[in-house]
Amino acid sequence: MPYDSVRHAGGQVFNYYVKRMAGLADVKLLSFADKGEIEKSTLEGYGVDCTYIDLHSFSIVKKIFSINSKINPCHKYGDILLSYYARSIIQKLNQMKSAGYNPDTIVLQWTQMILLIKEVKEIYPAAKVVAVEEDVTFLRLEREYQPKKGIVKLYYKQVYKNEKKRELLSVNMADLIFVYNEKDQNLLYDEGVPQNKVKTIVSYFHEVSQQRIYKGENHDILFYGHMGRPENYEAAIDFINNVLPLIKTPDVRFVVMGGNAKKIEPYASKNVIVTGYVDCIDKYFSQAALFVAPLTKGAGIKVKILEAMSSGIPVVTSVVGIEGIPAQNERDFLLYRTTEELVNNINRIFDDFEFGETIGRNGKKLVKRHFNIEESSKKYVEQILKL
Repeated sequence: MPYDSVRHAGGQVFNYYVKRMAGLADVKLLSFADKGEIEKSTLEGYGVDCTYIDLHSFSIVKKIFSINSKINPCHKYGDILLSYYARSIIQKLNQMKSAGYNPDTIVLQWTQMILLIKEVKEIYPAAKVVAVEEDVTFLRLEREYQPKKGIVKLYYKQVYKNEKKRELLSVNMADLIFVYNEKDQNLLYDEGVPQNKVKTIVSYFHEVSQQRIYKGENHDILFYGHMGRPENYEAAIDFINNVLPLIKTPDVRFVVMGGNAKKIEPYASKNVIVTGYVDCIDKYFSQAALFVAPLTKGAGIKVKILEAMSSGIPVVTSVVGIEGIPAQNERDFLLYRTTEELVNNINRIFDDFEFGETIGRNGKKLVKRHFNIEESSKKYVEQILKL
């Protein structure tokens, strides 16, 4: 659910664009939410008519009957959208239709909702439908199954194949498709999605405005993200276990910043600092030696990388971390493909202060050149209103 203080990057992006549309059209939001989120809702203050489906309203019985969609790789919605969620959305849309609500355009945010496009079009056949792919989900699933082994790999490969088929069928039914980077745009093109349907917009991110004050006085390595997500906590744990011991600088510290860090907290030590959720991230970016994003999973553009670059901190990351960002290795950031390269790049920044700061300044300039959120929001609104 989108609201001003939402911590999830996807929720922040959705919140930003909904508010931009609200000033120019009558906007109604239908969203899942728990009671705590409903209390934090802010979109009503921007003129958005909000209807929420309480996540706690689903009985144990309903969840049990939906277990097939959780474990069956060939299920209509698969693990991406549990069937009791799907039924509740469809039921609510039918109720809205019966009450006389007839929208001109329906925006489906995230793959989970895009999978419902056939049902949405049956309820509202005259409405134009927009699909917003925060990331291309089948790419994430492909990366998740590849390192697995044996029968487990076969199961998750089947999950990936079926999800890819469902996702592409659904996306192709949309009248307009938004993605957040050219990599995802080209990925859809390669799968036969009509090019005239796909438009690229900029992902919302918090631009770090605090001036960088780091002068080489510490060897803090910063990693930031929602630590409830497997791609983040697995990356952090792997770094702690397999990379940090190889860095011989005595006072090195790995600073892990982000909410829901229960899986990281047991690793806390004098060399591993676990902050939990932080209201203001700016000071951490301004004071650390470098930012590392040792990601091997996930898909879509990484908001954490944009926020780090916007601060001027030098960034070291993987191919997965930098995808969708038109940055040049050795100029705007440092790329690694092996553990040895990761350690070497960290040591290069530790050993040469000016080299690291130059990388950081270049990254900051790149974000300013390529990620203008205000211009992007105008494009988003214009494209939807043109339908």
